[in-house]
Amino acid sequence: MDTIQQLINVLLAFITAGTGFRIVFCAIRRGAAEESEVPQLNKRIKHSIVFFILAVSALSLSNVIQHYYG
Repeated sequence: MDTIQQLINVLLAFITAGTGFRIVFCAIRRGAAEESEVPQLNKRIKHSIVFFILAVSALSLSNVIQHYYG
């Protein structure tokens, strides 16, 4: 069980770092983008945040279930 918990923690760290880099990358590109590209980059930032929330929620839910039954 300790190995699974370590894998979950590593996955959570990768998700957090990846989402952060994606948001920063899109924000930097948005600053230098043309007006026609700005709405698309805003959508990408919004989708990244939604993905992060859903991923963290799913991992937290699996952690709660694992502690309850384990």
